[in-house]
Amino acid sequence: MSDDRVLEHILNPSAPLTAEESKRPDCDPVPQTDQEKNANLLRLEAIKLAEQNKFPEAMNLFSQAIALTPTMASLYNDRAQLSRLMGENEKALDDINRAIEHSNSRGKTAVQAYTQKSYAAYAEQR
Repeated sequence: MSDDRVLEHILNPSAPLTAEESKRPDCDPVPQTDQEKNANLLRLEAIKLAEQNKFPEAMNLFSQAIALTPTMASLYNDRAQLSRLMGENEKALDDINRAIEHSNSRGKTAVQAYTQKSYAAYAEQR
């Protein structure tokens, strides 16, 4: 097993460790290409910024990551969560729907996106 795969598993413990595990329906794909890996690094940096309440900067990094890999579902899901924190619920819902679409309604990202979608619907009823 390559060092990159081990490092990916450390940074994303729910990601599949082996090719066989990646066939499980509850696993998200592991970033493989350089673009996907770079997008994932931007995502991790954006999460750190969001945790520091630097929302505009984090939003910018999420958008850069999406520009690199526009079909990576987890990026849309994470950006949706940030949009919700910023009170931009319609933008969040758009990204949630994209996350569901790009995940093919499978894996951890899909579960998180459906959870966010349910929460958004509940919050609107209140």
